[in-house]
Parts: sequence; structure tokens; C-alpha cells
Amino acid sequence: LTHAAAGVVGVDRRSGEFCVTTAACESLDESAQVVGRVISGLEILRALTHREKGEKVPTPVRVTACGVVRGGADVSALVGVAARGRAEAAAKARAEAEKIRNESQHDTLKRLRAESAQKGAEMNEIVRSTLGKKLKEAPKKKPGAGMLDSMLGSSSSDSED
Repeated sequence: LTHAAAGVVGVDRRSGEFCVTTAACESLDESAQVVGRVISGLEILRALTHREKGEKVPTPVRVTACGVVRGGADVSALVGVAARGRAEAAAKARAEAEKIRNESQHDTLKRLRAESAQKGAEMNEIVRSTLGKKLKEAPKKKPGAGMLDSMLGSSSSDSED
């Protein structure tokens, strides 16, 4: 596999950085391993990269979904599923934010108390499970042994005799 066309995805062998070609670029074959190719959205890549010298990208670019598509997969369906999932999550977050904006002072206090109680219960469970593990791992003390005895490994009553 070579960087012989636009849309070839490569990984630099030294730094691990990804690159996507916008045209044939065989010179990358020596320094980057081809790992795939763009199968959808190449026109977006071209719009972002084919600018006048010094011209900046008009908006920040963020990859929100990517993955491996095995032979025969319907790319538009996969992209549609990912987009629907993101849209549903955004709508849910907007609805929750709107609900919070419109709540009364009493409702806000009630919600914050409930959230606080829930977080407190979660923290309690974390502490309880962590301490449980630590107690199981800790060496067993002799009955009646104090802190000094457990640290020194002997009974202080033996030294008093």
C-alpha cells in the first residue's frame, strides 16, 4: 500500500502522528505506514486544506466519529447512526439545561439536595469498598494488641515481664 492518491491515511513511523493525503504523495511511503483510506467526506478535507497561502481554516475542525468499516458496510448508514446518537444526546442535554433554567428556587434547592445525597451515597460506597479491600489485605492483629504492638510485631506486655 502506498500514498498514491487522495484520502490515504498514514501513521508516521517515528512520532505516531496520523496524516491524510489530499493528493498523491509517494514521498510519505518512506516515513509513514498506510493504515487505511477515507471512504466518506473527502470533499470536506479538500475544502479545509485547499486554501490560499496563509489563509486560516474558517472554523475549528473536530473529528467527532471515526472507526473501521469492513468490506460491504453501508457507510452512510453508519454515519447516520452516529449522527443520530450525537443529536439525541445534545437534545437531552439541552432539555435538561432548559429544565434547570426554568426551575424555582425551591425546586433548585430540592434538586441540589437530592444530587448531594446521591453523591454522598456514591462516595460512601467507594470508601466502604476500598476500606473493605484494605482490611482484607492488612495483617491480622493479635487479640488485645495495641497500635505499637502491631507496628513492632511483638506484644508490649512481653517486654514488661
